[in-house]
Amino acid sequence: MSTCSSSSSSSVSSRSSFTSSTSSNDSVSSLNLSSLSLISTIDSSKPSPPVQSTIIDNPIPWYKSQRGINICLDGYTYQIHGPLKTEIKWKCYLYRDPNKRCPCFIITSANTGTPDSPVYTYNRATAEHNHSPNPIVQKRNIFTSKLKDLSSDPNFPPSVGQYNKLVEQMKFTHEQMKQLPTFKSIRYTLWRAHNKNMPTVPKDVSFSIPEQFKVTNDEQEFIVIDHIYGKEQKRIILFSGPEQFKLLCTSTQLFADGTFAVTPRPFKQTYIVEALHESGIVLPVAWILLNNKKTFTYQLLFKLLQSSAQERKLKFSPTRLMTDFETAVKSTFTILFPKTIHDGCFFHYLKSIIKRLKKYGLWKNYLIDDHVYLFIKKLMSLPMLKPDLMIVG
Repeated sequence: MSTCSSSSSSSVSSRSSFTSSTSSNDSVSSLNLSSLSLISTIDSSKPSPPVQSTIIDNPIPWYKSQRGINICLDGYTYQIHGPLKTEIKWKCYLYRDPNKRCPCFIITSANTGTPDSPVYTYNRATAEHNHSPNPIVQKRNIFTSKLKDLSSDPNFPPSVGQYNKLVEQMKFTHEQMKQLPTFKSIRYTLWRAHNKNMPTVPKDVSFSIPEQFKVTNDEQEFIVIDHIYGKEQKRIILFSGPEQFKLLCTSTQLFADGTFAVTPRPFKQTYIVEALHESGIVLPVAWILLNNKKTFTYQLLFKLLQSSAQERKLKFSPTRLMTDFETAVKSTFTILFPKTIHDGCFFHYLKSIIKRLKKYGLWKNYLIDDHVYLFIKKLMSLPMLKPDLMIVG
């Protein structure tokens, strides 16, 4: 079967010789995955009979692949062969397989639904299959197709959580789980499906932000700052919801750091600010896109942040801030917020020491020389001492 490119699910009324099973009540019940188990005991040495006679009330799943719509009936998968006068002819997906050349065709009604949610009614079959059904592979393909459909939503990028939730909803057995692709193996496929519905990545800062990205899922403001400067060559965008921004301004302690690997063009840095909540947990409250990490940029950012807080009748003046040892951030807070206590991050402190060891060719000595190793470990532990004991320590 061809790889699925997008998916959906639908109700397809049908007649079959097999007894129906009860449809599930979960969020993927429309797929009627239970109907995939409606397979009687089959002698593998004999061809399976065509699907016909008794009416099945349960809906039968369908999905889209690179070859178009696929409908799934009692473990067999069919692809569109061509339209008839008032009906549609479907061929078994192994029709083109040189080793099978399955002769089975089925006839359904024309689509009585919509292009995105088609509904077909089973009418009759024209021949018998020359192979056994494969409901496990069929269910796997429905899973992949459904997952790509979920990933195509611009508001919900592909995630392991999304993958695990769908696995739980579709109630896979241990045997069926063995047939599933891992999230890692289909990650790029899911991201391609997601990016098809995303705006084109801009080449410069003079771009318009689509309305859907200016608000949260519950239609609340999400962009607090959107400032273009530097002869319209640079831009600062700060994302934060109303409750997050309020916590940003009222929290007694903030934590901030920049990252570069995930930053979209044409920006150079994503600066993330987290705040200590009164419950004792630390929450992310702001995501800021910057074009560089210069002192002027940080000063402009925090001045804009102060103004935005005043517009919302809030005050941004943190009591305590923890960052790495970036000089530009430290000098910015020294100038704009002289009363703020600025702490260095212990993780970045250790990282800086290791960086210096490698820079000055001492890393091998640290690994093999016990005296150097002990000295460096003492140096690393200095922040654990009280200030008045550091000289003694």
